Amino acid sequence: MADTHETGGAVDVDARVTEVVDLLQRKFPGGPPTDEDVRQQGFHWSTAQWRKRWPSELTLPEQLHEEAPTRPYITRQDVFERAKRVETPSDAVELFLLMAAWGTGTKARSIARVVPVLHQDGAPERLLSSTRAAQEGDPVEAYRRLYSYKHDRIKHLGPAFFTKWLYFSAHDLSESDSSPAPLILDKRVAESLGWPPHGWSATKYGEYLNLSTAVRDAWAPNEPTHVIEYALFKPQDL
Repeated sequence: MADTHETGGAVDVDARVTEVVDLLQRKFPGGPPTDEDVRQQGFHWSTAQWRKRWPSELTLPEQLHEEAPTRPYITRQDVFERAKRVETPSDAVELFLLMAAWGTGTKARSIARVVPVLHQDGAPERLLSSTRAAQEGDPVEAYRRLYSYKHDRIKHLGPAFFTKWLYFSAHDLSESDSSPAPLILDKRVAESLGWPPHGWSATKYGEYLNLSTAVRDAWAPNEPTHVIEYALFKPQDL
C-alpha cells in the first residue's frame, strides 16, 4: 500500500484511513478481530535456547530453571499479566524475557539477536525506566527516550522490538487519557501501511498510533486499538 494522498504537504488523513480500512476489510471479510483474539495470540518458546545464552551476572528467572517446561506456550495476555507488577530492575528483566519469548518463539537465530540486549551495562535499570515512562501515558515520548542514549536506549534494542516492549509495558496500564495506547510497529505492520521497514522516528510512531486510532474508530469502534496492529500484521489470505 503506497503512503500517498498528500494535500498541501500533509497527509489526507480521511483518505488514508479509508485506504487502510479497505485493506483490512479485504483481510478480514468476516469482520474485525476481537480484543480476545488479540490477547490469546500466542506461541511456544524455547527455555533451553534462552538459558544457554542468559547473562551470568543476572539472576536466572524461574521460567528458565532446569525443571521448567522446555517449550511453554505464552500469549499476549500472559505478558500483560506480568506487566502489572514491575517494581524493580529484576522485574523488568523478567518482563523483557516474556516479551521477547513471545516475539521470538523457538527460533534460535531470533533469540540470539535479542539476548545481547540483556548483556549491556545498565540494561535492567534502563528497561525499568522505559517501562515507567511508557506507563506515564505518553508513548511517543517513551519511544523517543528509547532512541536516546541519554535516556533509555540500549544497544541491540531497535524499534521493532522496543515497540513490543512499550506495548506490553503499558497497553493496559497507561495512566493518560490524552494519548493513545502504545502499539507494536514492526516490519510486517509497516509493510501493510506502505511504510519503510525500519528507521521510524518518534514522530512517525505517533502518526502510526493516531492512524490506528482513527482506523479503529471507523472499522472496529468497540475494540481497543491493538486489534488494528494485529490485523495489519496478519497476512492476507490468498
